[in-house]
Amino acid sequence: MSFYDDDRLKINYFQSSAPRIGTHLHLSNQKNEFFAVSKKILIKEKNYELLEKIMQRFSSIWEISSPVKHLEIELTEAELEWNAFYLNLKSCYDQIVWLDVQMEQIGKDKCIYYFDFIPIAKKESGFPLETNFENCLEQEFGSQKEILVFFLADLKKKLFPYVSTKKSIDKASNFNIQKEMRIPDRHFLDTSPRLQRIDNSTTQDTFKPTRLDIYGDKTRRSNNWIKKTLLFSCVLVIVLGEIALVRPKASFKAEIDGDSMLPTYYNTEKVVVAKSVKEIQRFDVVVFNYSKTENYIKRVIGLPGENIIYKDGELYVNDELVEDPYRVGNENFTLHEIAEVNTIPPNHYLVLGDNRNNSADSRSYGLINGLNFIGMVKEE
Repeated sequence: MSFYDDDRLKINYFQSSAPRIGTHLHLSNQKNEFFAVSKKILIKEKNYELLEKIMQRFSSIWEISSPVKHLEIELTEAELEWNAFYLNLKSCYDQIVWLDVQMEQIGKDKCIYYFDFIPIAKKESGFPLETNFENCLEQEFGSQKEILVFFLADLKKKLFPYVSTKKSIDKASNFNIQKEMRIPDRHFLDTSPRLQRIDNSTTQDTFKPTRLDIYGDKTRRSNNWIKKTLLFSCVLVIVLGEIALVRPKASFKAEIDGDSMLPTYYNTEKVVVAKSVKEIQRFDVVVFNYSKTENYIKRVIGLPGENIIYKDGELYVNDELVEDPYRVGNENFTLHEIAEVNTIPPNHYLVLGDNRNNSADSRSYGLINGLNFIGMVKEE
């Protein structure tokens, strides 16, 4: 089934996995991803007996069910911020496990993005999962006619913010917050038009041929004093200009987009972000850059050198129970499951949204390097 918006965008849905013909942008262990979500549902329902049986027979269950399906998003003269869009999909659709992402370039101006996924719906009896996509969408959106069309329309709304023409992408990059904060290099400072004009004027004064003094020594001294004053003023303007360009503002205002930090911060709420992140402590709320165009807000849970485990919704740091007053939801995972390490490396952090059941965070994209931190949210 397909959904068209205009000549530049086309979305197709297929009841099979994507063909392996493009460039692999993201690859996952599909069996483990499917098992992880199944395990999460069973633990939430406290069905530990069935969970043990599933663990013993998981490989055969996977082969029999063959649940993978895929979407094809075709773009003409446009580009997709696929990573940010992929993270948004993982946070928006609870009943869908998003897996691999591929991209195939067709000619100069057209490309196709392939998104593999598995729909998961609960059954009223027996094994509480099935992979019928229509049943999955019914649980996600409620019973209604042409529910697949409704899903594609909803997907289109989520897709648009991440699709840009090539020209608009170049223009938008000039306003990227990371570039705004970046210290201009010396070459930029020396070649900016305003400063270049100042440099030209001082050079001409410096290398101007000596004129005959027809006005006497007093006039010459007066002219020299004026020249020195002007030169000092020019140098002062350059220094102040460099300080204004190099020194970033101490803080900036930002608007929350999404519900991942509920109930601490709600959608569209305005916050003040301090750009100083020298001393990061547990439960600080930080803003960081993960993709080229998106900045994220999450709470720091794990610090360098720590082992983090959530068991029955309780936080354990290095095997010691630590009260987490901010969580919303009942989470179970280990650091090794999400990052494949037993200890958080130096200058890396585990970050989570307060609304754990509706947040794309370190559980989705791993630990965050401290170099990606932009600032810390100020408490009012």
